[in-house]
Amino acid sequence: MVSAETAVGRLRSNPPSAAQTRILIAALDLFAEHGVSATSLQMIADAVGVTKAAVYHQFKTKDEIIVAVTEMQLARLEDALEAAENRPQARELLLKRVIDMAVEERHMVSLLQFDPVIVRFLGEHEPFQQFIDRVYRALLGDNPGVEPRVQTAMLSGAIGSAVTHPLVRDLDDDTLRSTLLYLTRGLINERRRLSDIVEVQIPSVSYQESASKLRRVDQVERNRAVVLATARRVFLRRGYVGASLEAIAEEARFSKGVVYSQFGSKADLFFALLERRIEEWAAQNERIAAEFAGAEGVQELLRAAEREATVDAGWQYLLTEFRALAIRDPDLNLRYAAAHARTVAQLASVLLRLHERAGLQPPVPVRSMAEFILAQAAGIALERAANPEAIPDDDLARILPGTLGLHDSPSPKSGE
Repeated sequence: MVSAETAVGRLRSNPPSAAQTRILIAALDLFAEHGVSATSLQMIADAVGVTKAAVYHQFKTKDEIIVAVTEMQLARLEDALEAAENRPQARELLLKRVIDMAVEERHMVSLLQFDPVIVRFLGEHEPFQQFIDRVYRALLGDNPGVEPRVQTAMLSGAIGSAVTHPLVRDLDDDTLRSTLLYLTRGLINERRRLSDIVEVQIPSVSYQESASKLRRVDQVERNRAVVLATARRVFLRRGYVGASLEAIAEEARFSKGVVYSQFGSKADLFFALLERRIEEWAAQNERIAAEFAGAEGVQELLRAAEREATVDAGWQYLLTEFRALAIRDPDLNLRYAAAHARTVAQLASVLLRLHERAGLQPPVPVRSMAEFILAQAAGIALERAANPEAIPDDDLARILPGTLGLHDSPSPKSGE
């Protein structure tokens, strides 16, 4: 269950639609390039390729866009934040997610810190302040003493300053991310002994130059993280067929031997990424299961799947390509089927709990519901690849619930 304190600190109740997401992505790029005050709604409309009236239909003012852009970015922390609030051992997951977001969205971090319009507006925006307070409390834990507060302040300032500092401007995302995670890991643990902290040199160009003083176990961990992050980028850019371990090693600035020491084949590397994706989606589903019940929860799962198909369409294309290849490769197909079965089972479990909490009987078997939700997310991504305006959100909101029987009168459990 979500506590009243946590509910107050939520940034939004409804995720942006596909049309709103396109506007927000364009607005963020323009804000970063020109600043908020110099960006007009007409400029945003031109960047999206729609009329100014279409932008007004989604957002009435620029202030609404500022809030929505901020919420869209910070919402990426929600799952990890809730986990850290419920389990102290999950604080490092929150730390990692904060670093991931800061590194991948350096321009957004710069806006939050330096754009006078955003700084002033968000400083007066209570939901934003409450969300940030939740992050600080999760990192502090149950000990709000002087030393933990100073450590958390250092942590926050270090991450925000590091990703936008001129000294690291030439560093690739993977190098900056892995180095930041390593250096800040000690700050999140109050009891870490000074002797456990090893010296790390900030690299100027090459990741390998920064690793010379790391302990062996930490170096292996960092190497794996860098390979995975680089592989995702290469897979998304080249596709599964076009990617190779050699290309991934070259982009990661590793020898092929380092990559092969972590992953025996391109398929092994892809499945490692797939397993991570499954874990992230399962965490999102569990959050929905904890907050909603019945038809409302199922509709939230549908919205989440549709949002993933829109915001991370590249992954859907990659997964579709891989599945098409696996159909003609029995070994690959068997491995994928096992991973997919876990996804279906976890989603079906969430669907069952949503209905049980509401005292309802699912209108169709929950496994079939789970398989349909996964299938429609992939299908929507493919349709919108050919036509970005395909299956408008309003139509989708009417089609999907009816398809799953959610518009019918709920069926109570037998005996109720």
